[in-house]
Amino acid sequence: GLAGFGGRARVQNRRDRPRDHPVPLRPGRIVHPDRQRHPQPAVVPGNVTLLSLADPVSIIRDIEDNGIVYVMTHSHALDFEIVDAALRKPHLRVGVIGSGTKRARFEMRLQDAGISNHRIAQLICPIGVAGITSKHPAAIAASVVAQILQLDPDSVSVAKPATQFIQ
Repeated sequence: GLAGFGGRARVQNRRDRPRDHPVPLRPGRIVHPDRQRHPQPAVVPGNVTLLSLADPVSIIRDIEDNGIVYVMTHSHALDFEIVDAALRKPHLRVGVIGSGTKRARFEMRLQDAGISNHRIAQLICPIGVAGITSKHPAAIAASVVAQILQLDPDSVSVAKPATQFIQ
């Protein structure tokens, strides 16, 4: 998943340790890149890596096949860049926080960018389990975690103290 307010709230529910780029992104590992350098959580699950990246899109190249990319940033433009890069890897499951309106806009832009209709149809947007309508970050985070557990039941982790935030 990629960060923003919802991303940080989601990281409160899941987590791993620092890295800059050589950490393999395997199934079950969560990377929380944040170019904004927001305050990071004190405790993170064992499978979350906290990163500070100037270019969060660059992390997509390291994600192994069958990975799950959930995008939750502060910027629609950055969301689009990350989603575009992730959808170009055919074996990634990709989701982005947003509404039906955001999805429709992304669908048109992704088509214009050359993404196949098949891959666009696979985009998960809005993200989270059906029926949770709250806009509070913690509720969104719980909904997203539930959906990730539906997609990957083995992604449960034990919390541990956060290690240093890597730049």
